[in-house]
Formats: sequence, structure tokens, C-alpha cells
Amino acid sequence: MGKKGIWIIGHGSSNPRWIEYVDQMITKLKSPSPIVLSFLEKVEGRLIEDGIRQLRGFGIKEVFVIPLFVSSGSTHIGEIQKILFHYKQEFTFIFGSCMNDHPLVVQHIIDQAKELSDNCNQESLLMIAHGSDEDDFQQKWKEILESLTKQIKEKTNFQQIDYATFLPNTILKRLEELKRTSKKILVVPLFLSRGIFTEERIPAMIQWYPVKYNGKAYLPNHWITEWIQEQIDQYYTKE
Repeated sequence: MGKKGIWIIGHGSSNPRWIEYVDQMITKLKSPSPIVLSFLEKVEGRLIEDGIRQLRGFGIKEVFVIPLFVSSGSTHIGEIQKILFHYKQEFTFIFGSCMNDHPLVVQHIIDQAKELSDNCNQESLLMIAHGSDEDDFQQKWKEILESLTKQIKEKTNFQQIDYATFLPNTILKRLEELKRTSKKILVVPLFLSRGIFTEERIPAMIQWYPVKYNGKAYLPNHWITEWIQEQIDQYYTKE
């Protein structure tokens, strides 16, 4: 089977602070084998091909790949799998999961909503995600978002809990529906980091509605390190 290793693959960003957040997370992880961090794009010298060279340097043959993505509905997951397919003769790739509807994600959303809330009984919660306009990936997004909605309903007393996406764009429709019954709509973005969606596109869509929004993304938060560590621990427990 050969030597094992952990490979975390993220999308990448032109913002050096984003890369710094991820690097800091990695330093807190514990693993009996090497951990390699790579990015799909935008980070010169740390792309997937660079990660392959690192894996070779460590003599790794079995690679546990952890996709640092909010959702399995991201088309980038397919991109990564296609790239890694070219190396399947050299490495055995075992894939972990994206963040999806993990309990830590559920708690993050609840925490963000509570931070915005004044009286949950008179407020609605709207999660806004990227989504996809490709059928298979859209279905994955739908399943994840419905699961998140169900779990949050079981743990909170908000008047209504719903979700919307940019692809397909359902944001204005959901806002119109929620404003009919709620005095205030709490908007929580489901994005890994701050950027054009959290700082420009969402504020532009919600500005004419009775909302509370702070634009906080998943990063930086300690729970992401916990989520990665949990996957690493489960991978080695299965030995």
C-alpha cells in the first residue's frame, strides 16, 4: 500500500490573508504522516502540481484528500478529481468530504444567527449560498441546504428558516416570501471566506429588505481545524 499522507486542497485566493488563515489552521493539525496543502488556482508555487511534487518527495503512495470546500455541490470538486485522475497510476487517492451539513457547520450558522438576533420568535433566518446551475451539482446543493435547514429548525426557535442561492438565483424570491411574515430577516452567508459575494453581491441583493447581516464567512474560525482533524482521525482509525 505504501506510505500514507494527508493532502488538503482548497480553491485558493489572491488575498494573502486568506492563505495565511489556512496556513495557520494546518499548523494546529496532528497527523502521524505528512500534511500537504495545495490550491486549485491563484496561489503560485502551491498549486496541485506542486503538491504532487511534495507527495513524491515524502515518498507517499496513499493520499487522503480533504477538499477545503463548503459544499460537494461545488463544480471545483469535479475539476480536482479530473486533475488527480492523471496521477492514479502513481498514487491511491482516498477522498474525504466537504463541509456540507456537518454538525460544526450547523453550529456555526446558529452562532452567526444568534449574534444578529434580537428576538428569534419574530425573526426569520435566510442562508445564502453559491449554488450551481449544473443539474447534478445543483441537486447536491439542494440536499445539503435542506439538511442544514432541518437541523437548524430542530435546534432553534426562529419564525422561519430558509435558504437561497445565486445559482439558480432565488434570493429575491426568498426575501419577498420571508418579509411577509417576519419583522426581521437574519442573513447568514455560506461561504468559506470574505470576498466579492459576502462583501458586494449579497449586500446589493438584500439592501431593500428588513435584514440584519454582518458578512462573516466560515474563515477564520477554530471549528474548521476541528472539522479537518476529525477527518484525519477517522482516516487513521479505519486502518
